[in-house]
Amino acid sequence: YDFRLEIFSNLSSYKWYIQELNDLNITLGFVLIFGCLILFAHRFYSLFICSFVLLYIVVTILPLSNDYKLTMLDVGQGDAILFETNRQESLLIDTGGKLLQEGESSQHNISKFHILPTLKKHGIKKIDYLIVTHPHIDHMGELNFLIEKYPVKNIIIN
Repeated sequence: YDFRLEIFSNLSSYKWYIQELNDLNITLGFVLIFGCLILFAHRFYSLFICSFVLLYIVVTILPLSNDYKLTMLDVGQGDAILFETNRQESLLIDTGGKLLQEGESSQHNISKFHILPTLKKHGIKKIDYLIVTHPHIDHMGELNFLIEKYPVKNIIIN
């Protein structure tokens, strides 16, 4: 019991983000889940494990696209643009930000609720290039929070 509990406790720190799935991948996923349940119920454990691995491949690896992607992020007054290459590289232009009034503290809601979820949804594990176009708060206000919470390889500041 302790051994199994330790396995699941270690797995809880692993985050599994699923890409956007097309209709074919969703259908295949449901068919595989149903097949897995049938195999498990009939105690065909080796086939269950094989079909579960196939389910993982269909849901996470096959949806990866080799196309270039451009995503415009809603970050308030400024802009943030996410560009993804066909070699799984990412480039983020600006981070957005909010000018704080006197006595107001920053909650970093733009990064928490717009930028970070978008990066995770797209399966981006690191930002290869983060470009800040100019030093105004609405273009670089979330920079500190973002580099603390997400790995960034290169930062280019004008």
